Amino acid sequence: MKVWILKDSEPLPLTPAVKPLRAAMLTEALMARGHAVRWWCSTISHFHKTREAEAGHYTLTNAKGSYVVQRIEAGLYARNLSLARLLHHRRLAKRWRLVAEQSLETPDLILCAYPMIEWAGEALAYAKPRGIPVVVDVRDQWPDTFVNYAPPLLKPFVWLAAKILYPNVPTLFRQPKALTSMSAPVLRWALDKAQRPEGPDTRIFYLGTSLSQTVQQSTRASLPADHPMQCLFLGTLGHTADVLTIANTARTCTP
Repeated sequence: MKVWILKDSEPLPLTPAVKPLRAAMLTEALMARGHAVRWWCSTISHFHKTREAEAGHYTLTNAKGSYVVQRIEAGLYARNLSLARLLHHRRLAKRWRLVAEQSLETPDLILCAYPMIEWAGEALAYAKPRGIPVVVDVRDQWPDTFVNYAPPLLKPFVWLAAKILYPNVPTLFRQPKALTSMSAPVLRWALDKAQRPEGPDTRIFYLGTSLSQTVQQSTRASLPADHPMQCLFLGTLGHTADVLTIANTARTCTP
């Protein structure tokens, strides 16, 4: 199966020092099952706010196999919450659609990370006439996040602007073949937006990581058989973290 992953702003594992994140881990899992992956992204590094590569496509190879990275020029931005980044999103989505329309390759499945709002819209518009299923992986609550970060006096105006600029957000969660997310609150937010019921096509895939063999061995060696289990939470204790599940699990595991 040919799978297109649409995800910008995540570090590409160009060297062994770069830890694979959500899209990279999915890419490796797909390759391990014999699928062909094309990862679409822009030419810039989200974390360094610099141009990382030229536009075009090339092949990356690791122990799991090879996949194609397709980069699109969409301009730079200096801050995460900025007009320049919103324009970057719009340019990337529009230019991706142009390149995709001209591509000789047609995917069997498209997975689009949300946000970007515009990219999800273009992916659905591209896929619908071709009968290609789309999975939208909801990672953040855009554009509601803008309201959360706005000063109290400006919140009503930011809310109104978000409604005007992004009226299609409910449709972006209603039309995909499947919705996924990394936490229950974020998935519930998307379902409420779309007025879509929970079902087998709405799933949670929690954030995770792959431990190196050295870490696994040292962890097992440091815990005697009669020692109580120790757990460590690494993350941000924000509204998107399912803290209640963590707390309830800790209570359940308490002897």
